Order: sequence, then C-alpha cells, then structure tokens
Amino acid sequence: MTRRRAYATTLIAAGAALASTMAIQAADLTVLTHAAIQGSVTGTSGTGGDVLAGWQQENDVNLNWITADIAPLHDRLMRETSLSSTSIDVGFILDSYATQAALSGFEPLDDCLAGLDLSDIPQTFLDQVRQDGQLKALPIRHATTALHYNKALLAEHGIDALPDTFEGLIEVAKTLSGKSDDGTPVYGLSIDGTNAGGTYNLLMAYGATLTDAQGQPSTDVEALTNAYAALADLYAAGALPSNFTAMGIDQITQGVWQGRIAMAVQPFNRYLTYNDASKSDYAGQVDVAAFPAAEGQPSPYVARTTVWSAVIPANSQNKELACDFVRQLADPENVVLMTLNGNGPVRTDAYLDQRVIDAIPYAQAEQQAVLGAQFVIAPFDQIGRAQDMYLENMQAAALGLKTPEQAAADTLAAIVEATSN
Repeated sequence: MTRRRAYATTLIAAGAALASTMAIQAADLTVLTHAAIQGSVTGTSGTGGDVLAGWQQENDVNLNWITADIAPLHDRLMRETSLSSTSIDVGFILDSYATQAALSGFEPLDDCLAGLDLSDIPQTFLDQVRQDGQLKALPIRHATTALHYNKALLAEHGIDALPDTFEGLIEVAKTLSGKSDDGTPVYGLSIDGTNAGGTYNLLMAYGATLTDAQGQPSTDVEALTNAYAALADLYAAGALPSNFTAMGIDQITQGVWQGRIAMAVQPFNRYLTYNDASKSDYAGQVDVAAFPAAEGQPSPYVARTTVWSAVIPANSQNKELACDFVRQLADPENVVLMTLNGNGPVRTDAYLDQRVIDAIPYAQAEQQAVLGAQFVIAPFDQIGRAQDMYLENMQAAALGLKTPEQAAADTLAAIVEATSN
C-alpha cells in the first residue's frame, strides 16, 4: 500500500469512527433522578421488566442514568438549570421543591404532551406544577399515606369493619386503646409526630390546609382548630402513644409488629413491612385502607402525598428526544409496567388493570386514596420554617400546652409571616 493510499484509508476510517461516535452521542439521553425511579423503569425489582427497552432499541437511544439522594439531586438540578446550557436532558423534581422559582427553569410541556389523555391524573397533582397556566412538569410517581390496621386487635373488640368517617375512627381508636392481657400498653392510633407531614392526614380530614396550591396562606382557622382539637382529644384519651411527638417510623413499625399499635398512618407500601412473617407477631393480620374524611367533606377519603414529576430543563440541548422520553413515561401500558416494578402510579386507571390488582393486594384502597390526595402546603422559599412552626404548634395543641384555637391562630400567623419573606 502506498503512503498516500494508507493516509486516505486512515482518514476514511477516522471519519467513519467520528460519524459513529456522533451518532451515538446524538442518541444519548441523560436523566437525573432518584434510584427508586430508575429502578421502576429499568425493572431491577418487580415483574414489569425493562419498561423502555423496546423504545430504546427502536430509536437507538442510550439512557445515561445519574442518581442521587433527594437533597443533592435537587441541588444539582437547580444548578444545571441556572447555566447557559446543561447536559441534563430530563430531571425529576419532588413536589416540595417545585417552587415557582424552580419551575421557571423548566420547559413548558403542553406542546410536548399534546394528544395524550391525562384525565386520570389527579388535577391537584397537575396544578402543583403549573406556572402561568403552563404545565412545567409531568407527575410520574407518588407515595401516599394510608391507614394500616390490625384486624386481629379489632376483632378482639368486636369490630369487624373500619368506620367510614374520621369521627368514627376516633371512637374506634379510643376503644382499641388500653392494656393487653400481659399489661402491655396498646394504643389505638399512631402517627409520626416527629415531622410536619406525619400529621397532615388529620388536617385534611377536616379540609384544613396551610396554604392553597398557589402558596397563599390559608385563612380557615376553624378547620385547623377542629384538626388540633381532634388530635388533643386522641392524646388525652390515651389513644395516641404518650411519646408520639418523638416516635418515628422505626418505633411505629416495632409497635405494629408487637401489637402495641392497632392502627398506624403510614404510606401504603409499609403493608409488606408490617406483614413480614420473620419479624411480626401479626403477619397477615395487618390490612390497609384509605384514610376517612370527616363528615361533610367533599371527598370520603383524604391522603397526604408526595409526588415526583419529570421535567425538561429549559437550557437542555436535546429537547425533542427528552420529550419523547417523557411521553413514554406517561404511556398507560408503561405506567402499568412501572407499577409492577414498584412505582406508585399517578395514573389512577393503572389500578384497574388486572395485572396490578393481582400484584398489589391494596390496589383499590390506594386508588381511593390517590383520588382524595391533597397538598397541605405549597412549596415556597421559607417552607421549612413554616413547617417547623406548624410542628411546634401542632405538638403544643396535642399536649395541651395551647388551646386548639390558639395553636391554630398562631400556626396561620406564622405561615403568613413565612410566605411574606
């Protein structure tokens, strides 16, 4: 081979390699998310398999997953959207981080999602991620609270069904409280009093919120007073653990396993933990239901929820492929497969699929809860401070250090102050 021909051959090979590399790069899609969401898509657990394998093969797409814990994930997402351009094509944001400032860094999705029927996604989920009438994120995953209850303990007191109102639940919680045959205290109801969100179901039972969906402070002192009064009543009657303000998830789980807690307000997916035969004295006896609202409320069920949503950074250089990826996540069949992989589906029709019904014993109850799910507080810059003030006043009301009326007034005054800063 002559030197000239060898040189030409080298150039051709180099050009082909460069073209191949460019093609691969053009089909790369970088996704910044939480490991749980990645797992529900790739099928590292569950029976749904690799949900997007066919789409990737058909479109020659290589998914580059970047996962992080909640705080560092959002820190990076916010940094990336502040740059002139970013390598992140799709990100995921938790509802408590979806402030108006954060949403301004994302591409509107209305055109991207045109033609998709999203009517089975609760409107409250969609409203939380709108800005100036535009949808800035697509809800993908939820974690919603429920009422777990020990059927054996209820049966011991002649109770064969849960009440359908919160007022009835209060009375059942009191009935279930007392001491077991060996003198061990038993509490009718347990809630996580160590963080603000742990008691939000009680607020929502009366229609109480701290802000509306747009972040405006609530003015409904009566609803919040009713919620605080119910909490104080439960505590005074011994229906809540005496140390509930310091009782976190691990302690609650131990109490359920040992039969010292008859009912617990925790996310639906605790069902498997509570019925773990290797740890629980009541395995197979702990069922789960949607949390009942108080009489007169528009929905028979309420639930505190957290929602992850997919976003496309406005400064992304790969928006067309990113849009296609987001549309895939919203496809009803893919939603079902992700559900079988452990995802909490925001499309409530997924709970009607027979595969989901067969795989998730509490599918119907979770659908009821999701349909009644609400946000007690909208995200804003001082949300942490506002939640701390709520927690302080909630605990004071429960322990009798403040009247429910005073605690409610002080809470809403603190929310007004926090939102004005």
